[in-house]
Amino acid sequence: MPHASRRRPLSDSSVTPFPRRAAAPQNNPWRGLGPRGGTLGIEDFPSLMLTRLGAIAKWKITKQYVEPFGLSLPEWLLIAVLARYPSFTHRQIRERTLMDKGQISTTLRVLRARGLVAAQPGARRPARTGAAMVLTPKGRALYRRILPAAREAQMRLLTFFAEEERVQLHALLRKMLTALEGMEGSSIG
Repeated sequence: MPHASRRRPLSDSSVTPFPRRAAAPQNNPWRGLGPRGGTLGIEDFPSLMLTRLGAIAKWKITKQYVEPFGLSLPEWLLIAVLARYPSFTHRQIRERTLMDKGQISTTLRVLRARGLVAAQPGARRPARTGAAMVLTPKGRALYRRILPAAREAQMRLLTFFAEEERVQLHALLRKMLTALEGMEGSSIG
């Protein structure tokens, strides 16, 4: 049995399961993947890295500019989607955001109660999921107030990279998104 004084405390950063520093190019785990990805450790799975990146960005960036306006992250997402794509139906919102149907319904209900979204004028059944939703003037005004802070926060994230790296990263992420959207398999959402 090891001596108690040799044990590292759990809070020691060297015990963390995910590396905090980027691997040197020559030690990159994505170089020389081998047959069937046998050399990949779970912390190097692209899907896990992207999931972690998204979660960290959501909590450390997006939340910081959304909460001062009294919105939750799902509320901001729906407002932003409806600002970009007016008259989206429940189904179209789901396809664009990949949010759960129940979360979309709940979030739309909250936003409607706050007077930020409404069923598109002329919709016969606004409570039905097929009705197109639009931002109200109050919703559009709130979006315009938040957008500058959102852009600034997202821009700060991009400044971690040189301009050439940003362009390359954008192209690579678009390429991955296109490839994943075109894959056969179970549907999303």
